Amino acid sequence: MMNSVHDILLHYVDWWKNKQKALQAEFHYSVLNREHYALFCSKPTTIYKPPRKIKEWSEKVAVKTYENLGIKSKRVKIELSGYMADHATWSMVKDAQFLGIAYFTIDMSSQLSKISNTPVSLTIGESIMRSRSHQYEAADTIILKPKTKITAKLIVKQHHVTYPFMIEWGLQGYIQIIVTKQNGEIQQSFHHIAAILQKYETSYTKVTNKEATIFTRGTCRVVLSSGFYIRIKEEALYNPSFSREYNLSSERPKENFRKLLHE
Repeated sequence: MMNSVHDILLHYVDWWKNKQKALQAEFHYSVLNREHYALFCSKPTTIYKPPRKIKEWSEKVAVKTYENLGIKSKRVKIELSGYMADHATWSMVKDAQFLGIAYFTIDMSSQLSKISNTPVSLTIGESIMRSRSHQYEAADTIILKPKTKITAKLIVKQHHVTYPFMIEWGLQGYIQIIVTKQNGEIQQSFHHIAAILQKYETSYTKVTNKEATIFTRGTCRVVLSSGFYIRIKEEALYNPSFSREYNLSSERPKENFRKLLHE
């Protein structure tokens, strides 16, 4: 099974050796004094696909309890503050490894600007996480009935999203193959990379005319906050059977989820 461009080239060189009925063969990406034939890669580009999975979640970031032991209603000001981190985790699958590249640079998507704008460096089979903590503050005033207590929770809504992404870059140039015949004769030839890859059908290569493109795929799992509110639980101090729950809406963060997801 050929899991990389390097595997394809090894297979192709072996095929060429057998075709030439040679004893041995070797190949090179560049040749001294013939650098214009050298095989080289263009600058990689990161392409994020539309989100594949979207799940909604809620997390408690702060809680306070208020009591009214008196016989008259009183006005209570609720103030809550807490922190929640947005984070993203990138991972890559084994795809088009080439020229001994150990690390790939993954550009940041505009959808992830709330977390980071700096590219991440990642190798095949590795995962890396970036996170950024945000503070949430909420305040509201309610009337607290006599002999009751309330538990106020600051709830942050989250969206769990999976973005497939792909790193692609173009290949141009030739490889040099040197074969040794049975009579000791040494022959060299140059083979265009697009012509080679066109002979192989893989999920990580594409050939259009004389241009070759290779791909490395991965996924980015993201947790983004999308708003927050106060959750109230009201209970009678001397009547455990009485309780009710309701929400108090609060201001949303400046960047809402819809903008982050689709901008």
